[in-house]
Amino acid sequence: NAKAALFLPLQKKRLAFHFHNENEYLLKHSQSILRAHHNPSFGQSLSPYVFWCCINNQLINATLKKVFRLSKSGPIPLTAKNINSTLINIIKSKEAEIISCSFRESLDQISNILDTTINDDGDLIENKFIYDTKHSTASVLLNRNKEVNRLAVQALLSVYEKDEQFPDDATTYLNACLEEIKSFIKTKGPKNDLIEGYISLAQSKLAIWDFIETNRVEKDGKFYLKNNQYKQVPKTIIDEANKALVNIKTHDKILKENVISFLQNHTYTGKDSEKKKIFNLLTELSYKVGSRKDIGGESFKEIIPLPSSNPLSYQLIT
Repeated sequence: NAKAALFLPLQKKRLAFHFHNENEYLLKHSQSILRAHHNPSFGQSLSPYVFWCCINNQLINATLKKVFRLSKSGPIPLTAKNINSTLINIIKSKEAEIISCSFRESLDQISNILDTTINDDGDLIENKFIYDTKHSTASVLLNRNKEVNRLAVQALLSVYEKDEQFPDDATTYLNACLEEIKSFIKTKGPKNDLIEGYISLAQSKLAIWDFIETNRVEKDGKFYLKNNQYKQVPKTIIDEANKALVNIKTHDKILKENVISFLQNHTYTGKDSEKKKIFNLLTELSYKVGSRKDIGGESFKEIIPLPSSNPLSYQLIT
């Protein structure tokens, strides 16, 4: 049959043995080679193949730095009395490793930091926790409970506070972050949602400062601002400031977890309560608010420029 003869070579080729080239072999077999083996002799969850590569320095893009013995301990009970000290002890067991990174980097890895403890022999102990009768890992625990999350961030701060006192109020903290933003912009570092939020806040701070400088009143060598001056602030400024504050509150874990009280002291009622809250917060970023004074039958408050704050420097931020 001529037609069958025509297709016979093709059939033979299709059925013939095929020897993989290197790339095909890796795609087909690497998953099983790297699969974990639950054998204590090979570190349980570490594949023998990977273990051999580490010991013999056969990894192309990595070098074996250190070897830990990972042990499992019983669940750690967390109670109202011991939770703070327990979290601090776990974090301080890794102090040398933690302070080699910036605070923000460590903050992003907080659940990984709490997952293990390094004991006096240098061994890694895998941590499990019991909180409210529930067994969980660190990441699950932090996601479930905002108070535990807040205490964990405070515990992490205690490692960094040895050299420098961390701000304990929102005004000082926000101004410190804004100063960091200025140096960050100069180095043209990569931006993220948090960075963008602080850049917008810097621009809002400058806009409010300019508004106050235009509307302030001088009396006996002091400067005053009407108590209801916030009503004249352009809506666009307040809207942009509000967007920046929401962004920061969402992405800055220090404020998100209420490690520092943020806007809790600015509670007002009435038609323009939100506008007043935002205006007063931005005012406090540049001024200390002093005593009240009656001028020409109207109520004013004294405003004293903060020596450490220079809003004009934010003109450089774009």
